[in-house]
Amino acid sequence: MMTNEEAAAFVAQLRAGKRFVTRFQEEEWGLNYAGDGRYQKWTRRPDGESQETLTEAALLDLLTTHYRYDVMVARLQD
Repeated sequence: MMTNEEAAAFVAQLRAGKRFVTRFQEEEWGLNYAGDGRYQKWTRRPDGESQETLTEAALLDLLTTHYRYDVMVARLQD
């Protein structure tokens, strides 16, 4: 899982305008900075779409709990 420092670096890249997008089988999901310290996590599946707003603290917790930095940073886009 990501370290606190890696998660902070990833979030800084989102704040700088990059966005994260990935696809696994029929599900696509991503993260982007929405402004004012908020981040959007969205998901598209064959059965519908969803969107969730996360605080920076919640996003950092999510990243350090569930994701690897090398995998996530490789999917950042301009």
